[in-house]
Amino acid sequence: MVNTLFNLSESKQIQSNLKSVMASMTALSHSKHSQLEELDKAQVKALEDITTLQTALEAFLKKAADKSRQAVKDIFKKLEDRVFQQQIDIANINDVLNNVAEKIDRAEANRAQLFSCMKVAERKIKDAEKKKFKLGMDDNPDLPLLFIPDQSLLSYLKGLQDIGEVNRYVTFNNSGTKMYVTDLDKGVVCFDSNGRYLTTFTDAELQGARGACVDADGNVFVCGIDSHNVVQFNEDGIKIGVILKQQNGLHHPRSVCFHQGLNKLFVTMADSDVIKMYELE
Repeated sequence: MVNTLFNLSESKQIQSNLKSVMASMTALSHSKHSQLEELDKAQVKALEDITTLQTALEAFLKKAADKSRQAVKDIFKKLEDRVFQQQIDIANINDVLNNVAEKIDRAEANRAQLFSCMKVAERKIKDAEKKKFKLGMDDNPDLPLLFIPDQSLLSYLKGLQDIGEVNRYVTFNNSGTKMYVTDLDKGVVCFDSNGRYLTTFTDAELQGARGACVDADGNVFVCGIDSHNVVQFNEDGIKIGVILKQQNGLHHPRSVCFHQGLNKLFVTMADSDVIKMYELE
């Protein structure tokens, strides 16, 4: 009879434990489902941001190209006007010389008039030679018109592997008005919903900021992958405290997730497949 009671009691305890574990696994499954939904949203947003940046870069490039086109047109017009003027000057000189030549032809029968025309011709020839020399010296050293690409720009573009950093360690507050991006060196960098910088969370006890999450009250939980802890900040970046340490079983914590319904933190490690679960006070 005692064995039967003992077995029944043990069976009930096991069943209770099973239900508890199953409930926590169900909750964890729901949490993972939520993470997948958030990941999908984040992917869509990241791809949209890349397209937005691409459009902006194309606009900048078009503006720069249009400026270079206008510079080419301006220089071309300046050189074109100069060459046209030189053509007019040459035509005027030829007109003068043709006029002198015609006068010489008409004065062949009149020696006095021919002598006078020859003297005029000598002066006109000298004037023409001087103008010809000047026109020859002004031989448009700016020609040919060339466009020389900015080599530093070409070198930069050739070395460009991507147009931004893909950061997996980003979280938002519940209202979506603040975005928190963790950086191994800088700590937690906070932006508003439009991507404008707001502030940076740093603390000597937080070394190597990695994963982060936010609870319903706006508290930010951050993994210190090098300090082996989880540090809690309020939404203004003021440190509340180190809520989990290496003594709590943390070793290179990489990501953290807060479950509002269970009031628990789930933490993953960089060097382990184990998920640690902690109940918050």
